[in-house]
Amino acid sequence: MSDVAANWNGDNWANSSNGAPDGSGPPIAAENARFDSNGSGNCTLNLALDTITNFEITNYTGTIEFDGNSLRATGIVT
Repeated sequence: MSDVAANWNGDNWANSSNGAPDGSGPPIAAENARFDSNGSGNCTLNLALDTITNFEITNYTGTIEFDGNSLRATGIVT
C-alpha cells in the first residue's frame, strides 16, 4: 500500500514490500495482500472481492475500511 490514501482497486500495488507499483492492479485469488510499515496510506476496499490467498498486516499504521464489502483469504491471515 502506498503512503497516500487509495482504493483497493487502484494500480498502487507492488510485488514486494516498498517496491514500485507494477500497474497490474490489486491482488487476486492466487496472490497475497501485504500491509506493512513501508506504506501508511489508508485503504478502502471499494469492490466486492471473492478470494485472495494470504492477508498480512505488520506494523501498518493506516486503516483498512471494508466499506460494506467482504474479503476471504484461503491461507494465512495475520
